[in-house]
Amino acid sequence: MRNKLAHLLLPLLTLAGVSIGVPTAAVAQPATPAPPPDRYESVPPKMARDTAGVGITEHRGDTLPLDTVFTDTSGRDVKLGDYFNHGRPVILQLGYLSCPMICDVVSKNIVDSVKDLDLSIGHDYDVLYISINPQDKWPLAQRKKQTYVDELNKPGATAGWNFLVGQESNIKHVADAVGFNFRKIDGKDEFSHPPMIVVLTADGKISRYFYGWSYPSKLLRTGLIEAGQGKIGGYVEQITIALCYHYDEYSGKYTFVWVNLMKAGGVLTVIVVFAVLGRLWLRDWRASRRAAAAHPVT
Repeated sequence: MRNKLAHLLLPLLTLAGVSIGVPTAAVAQPATPAPPPDRYESVPPKMARDTAGVGITEHRGDTLPLDTVFTDTSGRDVKLGDYFNHGRPVILQLGYLSCPMICDVVSKNIVDSVKDLDLSIGHDYDVLYISINPQDKWPLAQRKKQTYVDELNKPGATAGWNFLVGQESNIKHVADAVGFNFRKIDGKDEFSHPPMIVVLTADGKISRYFYGWSYPSKLLRTGLIEAGQGKIGGYVEQITIALCYHYDEYSGKYTFVWVNLMKAGGVLTVIVVFAVLGRLWLRDWRASRRAAAAHPVT
């Protein structure tokens, strides 16, 4: 039985990246040279500077500065409050239009989430994107809006999904109210910021935060229903992700954090395998005990 378990477990444990101290000959692997010590640095000082202070400070129940002025996708000056006078909740995304990675991922996942809702955009709720980059201009915002309206392809999307750009002081005013802490990366037209969205009540109060870049439709629907009733939602578990990548000094590239996710998945796989095989072993042991009791050795 032990040999059977070993043969079943070894491939799974190897796939999960877990070492169990088996003899070297059983799982011989070619040696991989380690990177030179002077070429590897997990968190370079520059990246530490660029991400310092990035994150979320929750201000649930606070009201956004609705008199703050922005520019809409037609080039008109508008007040933030113009998007909170329709009696319906609002999904707010803070990002920037030229973001090379995370902002588009968040926007596309909003599309995927709201496609499955039994609520109608522009009727039951709105979506609002505010750029944190003062260099973003309304023609780019117009093109971005059209991209996501087309992708969503639902009645009411043109009126219900809006993009705003604005001056640095006004952007900061809203970001501070949300507790959205971001910073510009030195020497680049890029920003370090957390991936998240906020659900607000019809009068502009912060009801609930959703962290990360994927938002399950059922949870989002609950948040919208609560906000639509003027309620301040409960806490959703916060996953603090200041950036969606880390810097590998050895390769000279930014890489996604999927490696860590796979490691977590590997550990979970091992736990499940041990649970299943443990039950099988226990069943076999009980069967052997019953057989021994039925046919005692004389």
